[in-house]
Amino acid sequence: IKGIHLSMKSGMLAAEAAFEAMVSGDPSASTLKAYKDRLDASWVRTEMEPAKNMHHNFRDGFVGGMVRTGLQYILGPGSAIEPFSDDYAHMKKIADYAASPRPVREVQTDGTYLLDKLTDVFHSGTKHEEAQPAHLKIADTEICATTCKEQYGNPCTKFCPAQVYNMVMNEESGREEMQVDFSNCVHCKTCDIRDPYQIITWVPPEGGDGPEYGIL
Repeated sequence: IKGIHLSMKSGMLAAEAAFEAMVSGDPSASTLKAYKDRLDASWVRTEMEPAKNMHHNFRDGFVGGMVRTGLQYILGPGSAIEPFSDDYAHMKKIADYAASPRPVREVQTDGTYLLDKLTDVFHSGTKHEEAQPAHLKIADTEICATTCKEQYGNPCTKFCPAQVYNMVMNEESGREEMQVDFSNCVHCKTCDIRDPYQIITWVPPEGGDGPEYGIL
């Protein structure tokens, strides 16, 4: 399967670096840096280098992606055609869509081939002890109820594959506020990466809880 050999080799190198740090009693960043040095010197880096930046090339569509990819091969495999920017920085605001509206195609689930999010969560076997601190931290939920709702329409409620984030009406305040159902989480970390305000942080849950990867 594509990439399995790369993950195995990188895991072996990580284990070696971690073991040496434990033996020496020095788990500092300078000691653990040995992992990156070994990875860069291994065949993993050599094999992956030609495909580096490929996904970034196609971020604006097929035509632009083909042009960037052609330039990348001319300049050398793995070359950066232009400066990188964070993924969330490319997220469009509601106002951008209002300027050039496009029809939204609603996905119709059939329970057999196309499943709704909660059914997918069930099949993932994910589980979390409910009586523990949430492992999904939102620095300021006021942003969710105001700025993010107005500018982006709360994208986390849409891009989360496990329906963790839901805007629920608070009868006391008379407005919709963020509710985090962390027990649904399948640990994809999309929210941590794609949140336009970077106020969501994923941390490991207690007890190693999460999805049953063996049945995914």
